Amino acid sequence: MTIKSCAYNAYIDTQKIKGFYCENERINKFFHEEAEELEKCGAGNTVIYYEDSTGEIFGFYTLSLRPLNITELKNYDRFNKKFLSDFANSFEIEEFPALEIMRLGVSYDHRLKRIGASIIYDIYKQVIELQIYYNLPINVIFIEALYEVTEFYEKLGFEFIKYSDEEHRLEKYPMLINTKKIIDIVYPKSK
Repeated sequence: MTIKSCAYNAYIDTQKIKGFYCENERINKFFHEEAEELEKCGAGNTVIYYEDSTGEIFGFYTLSLRPLNITELKNYDRFNKKFLSDFANSFEIEEFPALEIMRLGVSYDHRLKRIGASIIYDIYKQVIELQIYYNLPINVIFIEALYEVTEFYEKLGFEFIKYSDEEHRLEKYPMLINTKKIIDIVYPKSK
């Protein structure tokens, strides 16, 4: 079995796209109905992972560039302690660029096979390449993780900006990982 990846708009079998199913209906709806439009208007790019011989889709992710507002994030103690020193120590800036994972989905039939972790690892490698080869100032990956997958992202190095509010569980949890941590994950130092 050979797993390949391609851009959403380069994937030919639209029936396989329509047949993709994960347990989250919001993710399914996005992949079936919205990913193509995001690519067309340049607001996000989706990459599909599929089996080469059958075209079966294992998963996908959608990335976008996003400015993160430091002024808003300063309201969270966790952001101040964990992240602020990395970004705005010596400059008076209000925003900084981030790569945002807008959506990530793994097919129901292939969950628990580390495909999601492999996809994140590919994104990590791409972020390092963007910095090295293109000198782009991407210092963090940001995600507003759904409650049910926060543990998945935490295991892959993401940290919460905000856990929850005092009243109830949040619908989405803002999480970040910085490139220093990404480099340590992709290129661990031998002991």
